[in-house]
Amino acid sequence: MKHPTFFLMSDSAVTRVLYGKLFENSTEVDLLGAARFNETGINKMIRLASDFVIIDLDREFTEVNTDMDKIQQKYHGKIIIILSKEQEQNNLSAGTFDIKTEVSFFKRYELIDIKSMEAFKNKLIQFILSEDGPILLREVGQDDEYVQKKLAVRYAIPEIKLSEQLPLHIETDKKIICIGTSTGGPRALQTVLSQLPKSINAPIVIVQHMPPSFTYSLAKRLNSICNIEVKEAEDGERLKKGTAYIAPGGHHMTIHPIREDLIVKITGDPPVNGHRPSVDVMFNSLSFVEKYAKIAVIMTGMGADGSSGLLRLKKSGMTIAIAESEQTCIVYGMPKAAIGTGGVDEVLKIEDIASNILKYMKGR
Repeated sequence: MKHPTFFLMSDSAVTRVLYGKLFENSTEVDLLGAARFNETGINKMIRLASDFVIIDLDREFTEVNTDMDKIQQKYHGKIIIILSKEQEQNNLSAGTFDIKTEVSFFKRYELIDIKSMEAFKNKLIQFILSEDGPILLREVGQDDEYVQKKLAVRYAIPEIKLSEQLPLHIETDKKIICIGTSTGGPRALQTVLSQLPKSINAPIVIVQHMPPSFTYSLAKRLNSICNIEVKEAEDGERLKKGTAYIAPGGHHMTIHPIREDLIVKITGDPPVNGHRPSVDVMFNSLSFVEKYAKIAVIMTGMGADGSSGLLRLKKSGMTIAIAESEQTCIVYGMPKAAIGTGGVDEVLKIEDIASNILKYMKGR
């Protein structure tokens, strides 16, 4: 059984060591790591994606509001704040926090009082294991209305209905192929990518729902059997024609124009539609890429990830949308949802998708 995990943020090296000693043999919760409360520490905390983060600082929280805001926007777990009585009074009276739940505060114990520290540890574990969650200043969850609003603004994934189908002709030489898939995706990707020639005049960006480390192995295997280069995408790299980039498992991938290039951005932002990487996130970022025509492909997978982003792409113009047909899907969820939006131009068997991509590459 997986134990709840937490990450500690404290400016004090002594405090960080103390927590490590307290929880090193715990059979109930796991301490994933610890760091100072600064940008480097926050990025590490977000990357590890623990169930809880515990913030134990000597500084007044009024001094770190900017960092707290960053955590509350990007961290997808629960936050426990440990304050002294003085900090509690000062921060509450100053209205420092946007408190959503009934709040109590842990009181610090003297480090030399081992019995008190053990009581502190047991009380903390009790809150972490509580069904209702710990004592929180903000509880951030996927279904949290506040977080969903933040994500909607960040990724601009609106509900869009197309008033009419857009023409199938693409008139620009600048093109990018974007593919989203999930359950059954590795087989589908092999079928499609192995049919594309090395000379294809566009980069290919791919979101395959997978946990961390698996996407690297997938990219390596596909690279060994395809004519095009296939690799796991890296943060900050420039897209090259004839290369397929697979979003790293556990991270979102977005694409951004920088002068004449397209640049990959890899982030640990919270899951969207329950997924990280998310097809919607990648598609939506491409909707802001002007001067490029997009060939968007939704293949086998469970759920509806990619549908909202596909409509955003269609609304931005110069987008051809292809969905895999039910006949060849392992799971017909994602293609079915995409087709249901009315934004799909072609519904094709998996073995016919590559030839149609090439057809649109030539400009139908």
